[in-house]
Amino acid sequence: MQTAEEARVIAVKQKAEEVAQAKAAADKAAAEAREAKARQDAPTKSNAARTPSKHARPLKRQSGAERLRAEAEKSAADAAKAKEEAETARAAALADQQAALEQNGWPRQRP
Repeated sequence: MQTAEEARVIAVKQKAEEVAQAKAAADKAAAEAREAKARQDAPTKSNAARTPSKHARPLKRQSGAERLRAEAEKSAADAAKAKEEAETARAAALADQQAALEQNGWPRQRP
């Protein structure tokens, strides 16, 4: 049996894991959206070969695409970190739950 405090700790850790996973998913989606926009804004080699005037894009637009790409990479790294933190929190919650069960004599040994 778990005490109310143990149950509360486990619930808080599970909630933290859920929040971290939701944040990781949101960060990943945002990074993918920014990367897609950066790809859309970046000139393709075929377009550059056909239209030399478009190949000489303004520096401001190029730096904007590079900035979006850097932001996408940073968001992907942040999402990976949040996922790792969620996995760590999950492992800690499971360890705490196992310790609580063992402390209360689970699994019980039959005589």
